[in-house]
Amino acid sequence: MTPLLKPLDWREVVRQVSSNAILNRSAALVGAGLDVVRRKILAPSSAREVTILEVDSFDDRIDTFWTRVCHDYPVIAARDRRYLNWRFQARPDVSYRYLLACRGDDVVAYMVFRVADRDGMLCGYVIDYLIENKSREVFSRLLEHAENSMARDGAKAIISAVEPARYRSTLLRHGYFPARSATTPHLNALCHSSDPALEVFTDLGQWFVTAGDGNLDFSH
Repeated sequence: MTPLLKPLDWREVVRQVSSNAILNRSAALVGAGLDVVRRKILAPSSAREVTILEVDSFDDRIDTFWTRVCHDYPVIAARDRRYLNWRFQARPDVSYRYLLACRGDDVVAYMVFRVADRDGMLCGYVIDYLIENKSREVFSRLLEHAENSMARDGAKAIISAVEPARYRSTLLRHGYFPARSATTPHLNALCHSSDPALEVFTDLGQWFVTAGDGNLDFSH
């Protein structure tokens, strides 16, 4: 699983990996040009009827949402209110932020993100999300809102360490780049059973996995 990186401050991002001043200035100019091109070709979202809200915790609307979407993926960890509040809000050493996408009174998606120091540079992290009907348009709205919030908090780059294949193209259109590193995570599945009902667990394309699954984001 190759992480994706979106530079917000190209000069600062390049400074982290190079001391060459000319390269730093060139990166800033190239990055600014790429951002202009991306904004021109990025189609406006058609999910304008959806309202994006930032909340302090997950309420019982998440349970209703989870009941509707839990069968969208053959293999997915529970994402009900009890789990999400335990996984994110109850973690004492980190402050996560939560977005809800609502259509009227109904939650149709959520996203969890945060900002943290990474080797002396503030980075934003897209941690977890789930979207009803696998809507790329709603995902794009959530992502845009989260990116703007992280930029206001001082993030110089945003990292999506793990993303389901369906949403990878949307992240690329938002300006993310593959960023393989020595700590690139790997997902493997082995099934030591002849039960055909368990074969789905060996097909990684059937899995829904984000950085919120497990402790992948505990290192930053």
